[in-house]
Amino acid sequence: MTELLDAAAIEAAMDRLYAQQLAPGYDRARAELMNELDALLPACIAPMFITGERRLRELSNSPQDVNRINHSLHLVFDFFEGRRLEQIRPLIERALQNKLFNMKEQYIQALEEFGDPASLAPLATLLRLHRSNNVEDEGIRAAVLGALTGYFPALRDPTPVIDQLGDESLRVRRAAIRYLSTHAVHEADSALAKRVMEEEDPDLLADVLALLAETDHVKARAVAEERLASTPVSDKEIIEQLQLSLEPLRAPPH
Repeated sequence: MTELLDAAAIEAAMDRLYAQQLAPGYDRARAELMNELDALLPACIAPMFITGERRLRELSNSPQDVNRINHSLHLVFDFFEGRRLEQIRPLIERALQNKLFNMKEQYIQALEEFGDPASLAPLATLLRLHRSNNVEDEGIRAAVLGALTGYFPALRDPTPVIDQLGDESLRVRRAAIRYLSTHAVHEADSALAKRVMEEEDPDLLADVLALLAETDHVKARAVAEERLASTPVSDKEIIEQLQLSLEPLRAPPH
């Protein structure tokens, strides 16, 4: 096992494992490799980190064998994360910024588990890097918002989250509302009012109005009344939800 203390040997072992991916014994072979590395702690930490650096550098050069390189990076990250070795965090953050790095949702969650405030800026950047409406990008945006809502302090500039209120994905809009509810972002009032006028999901509409009412009761009532007046009678679910939401908003203050 001592040959595994060398970064080049670790890379070779990972490449051999990658070649077995479709073989019946892959999961066992993967577990055996990780156990061997685990037995060499802490002596194998430096070469594992070097392996991650090398493979991320390769990925940045737009290689043809993207899957092989991602496979190695996942092994490196899983090794460190599973042992709560937080020195891997900056490398994960850099990998997440690379368009060729895959399985991003899993490693966004890893950053959430580490919970280091230094991850706030890299996570917020992902919202800008993954703007498309494909399922993968929607999942990444929702995962980022979920992570930011969890164990991190509020963003100093909540604009990247507020912008997600207009996202075409209902899943992403819901995640944005959860963040804004958790961190009480008062700068979101105008965006929330705009969302009230546009939201087509009745349940989320109720959440948006409730959140707006927490900071500006008068504005919440006014915009709800405006939406109700402009909603076609055929849109029964939205009308019913607006009427329900307006009951407490119309009630005189105690």
